[in-house]
Amino acid sequence: MSRRFGIWRGALLLVSACAIASMAHADSGNTCSAAATEAILTQMQPLAPANRKVDASRMICKAWPGQTDTLLATVPLMQELDVVDDNTGDLEILVLDQPTLQVRQRLLLPDQMSDDAVRIDQLIFDTAPYQLAAGVRAFGLRIQRIGSSRVNPYGETELQLFVIRHGQLARILDGLLTSQDGGEWDGDCTGNFHSTSRSLSMQAAVHHGYRDITVNSSSTSSNSSLDSHGDCTSGPETLSHDRQQLQYNGTHYVVPAALKL
Repeated sequence: MSRRFGIWRGALLLVSACAIASMAHADSGNTCSAAATEAILTQMQPLAPANRKVDASRMICKAWPGQTDTLLATVPLMQELDVVDDNTGDLEILVLDQPTLQVRQRLLLPDQMSDDAVRIDQLIFDTAPYQLAAGVRAFGLRIQRIGSSRVNPYGETELQLFVIRHGQLARILDGLLTSQDGGEWDGDCTGNFHSTSRSLSMQAAVHHGYRDITVNSSSTSSNSSLDSHGDCTSGPETLSHDRQQLQYNGTHYVVPAALKL
């Protein structure tokens, strides 16, 4: 096996993260129409703090299935525009009346768009049927981040969940890592790599009015090294599974440290 295997394997994680983000970017289901963009900017720009600028290029919109005439949108409020990393910014989450494009509910998430060497690459609405109770359905926001290091490739996706409660938009789940890929290698061959993916399912048990959520995790790890002939070889892949329960405590779902950003 060629020594180049190590390079390919080490770079694969980063390439995969970028590919996922690119596909998400191409998803027209998260693209704001010209009319929606104009309506949102008209309503939100006057409300932006003096030290923040609306980044219209990173706004996303998506119809909320199962919710009549409802459009979801995000509005990044950045300190500076067109910065690759080390950004400082907030994120406004909007729920709009789709026919009129008027804002019904909004929620400001301070510093949500701030990043560093592990930069925010993409925002994606998740409108899977998170039915938490009769008449209560949550929507999700997935935040994809990627690292910039070649020898320490890294990518992650965080999930947040939101509900409309007492007429107000509220975040009830924050910081749950639904995917995480990384590794460390010498840039030639020797290294170790890991990957974790997680899925959510609603359960029948209820705490404080909302159903429990089961988080199913699947993790793999592998390594590569030079053999006695100087060839780069891959060791056996290790696979593990885990399952944990999330319970609502009256204000939010408590995320165990092992699953949290």
